[in-house]
Amino acid sequence: QDEREKEKERWAAVALRLANDIQALKSDYALLMEQAHEWVNSFPEIGGFTTKIQTLVNEHEGLKKRYLDESQERRQLYNKLLELKGNIRVFCRCRPLNITEVETGASSVVEFDTTRDN
Repeated sequence: QDEREKEKERWAAVALRLANDIQALKSDYALLMEQAHEWVNSFPEIGGFTTKIQTLVNEHEGLKKRYLDESQERRQLYNKLLELKGNIRVFCRCRPLNITEVETGASSVVEFDTTRDN
């Protein structure tokens, strides 16, 4: 019986210590919650920040789309320029005089109409 009483007292002491620990944790939790609310309330413009951030994200997406569109158009124009340069080179290609032309006294294979020069 004496052993049982000691066991009871030991369990009662453990329960009392746990109850005190729980009470301390509850008070710490309440204090932390109060501090967290104070901290959040110290930034009244947080809603404005999120709106501004969303606006900036939308603007970034718009600028990114415009950049990609412009890059594609620039690539197309560059390819056309290269094609036109190639066409001009082919259009202006001249060949050297062949033996028959040299024998007939030709000095040039190409003749230019100077009245059309600007």
